[in-house]
Amino acid sequence: MTHIDPRTRGFNYGIGWGKEPKPDIYETAVRVAQLLRKQAAETSRRSWELDHALWVLRTKAETPCEKEKAVADLQLVLAQYTGRFAVIL
Repeated sequence: MTHIDPRTRGFNYGIGWGKEPKPDIYETAVRVAQLLRKQAAETSRRSWELDHALWVLRTKAETPCEKEKAVADLQLVLAQYTGRFAVIL
């Protein structure tokens, strides 16, 4: 079977490595990318949790009881990060 380069037919991609094994760095980079995606998802979740607690405190807490609960909830969320970001605070 003769290989026809797709680029000759106007496609802007080739066959890549084809059946040749990829270099070791490829697998390493794939694992790093997977870890970064996982970390990004967790960071996004935590950021949303903190943003939500701030939003509740700022806009939703109206009665003294609601305000007290909003402050307590924000303290719980923030307590997870004060050790990590003590330099910033």
